[in-house]
Amino acid sequence: MFPSNLGYRVINSNNGFETIQLSTSENIDAAVLELDRNHPDVLLIAQEIERVRPSIPIIVVVRATQTLEGLRDVADAVVQKEVGPGILLRSLEELLPGLRPADRLGLTEHSSQY
Repeated sequence: MFPSNLGYRVINSNNGFETIQLSTSENIDAAVLELDRNHPDVLLIAQEIERVRPSIPIIVVVRATQTLEGLRDVADAVVQKEVGPGILLRSLEELLPGLRPADRLGLTEHSSQY
């Protein structure tokens, strides 16, 4: 979703169950989830991450045309994919203040490509 040369260690997942497992077993700083037709379960995944690890910020990446029903209730930030990765990086910086990218231990990513 964004280059690792910015100092972020990204932990990719292939499905919702794996994303939830990683959020509980890995020491991560944030969860970045992408809502797309291949991953329609993002709201359920975000709700479960919030339930088991409420301190982890959740960012959901969406297309401009997608419905956000329920996502704003659970996500700390919702960003539009079309705007580009800069808005995602700004959201991470806002949600993880005081940490330089190299200090961040990991982000779980449930998505295709940004």
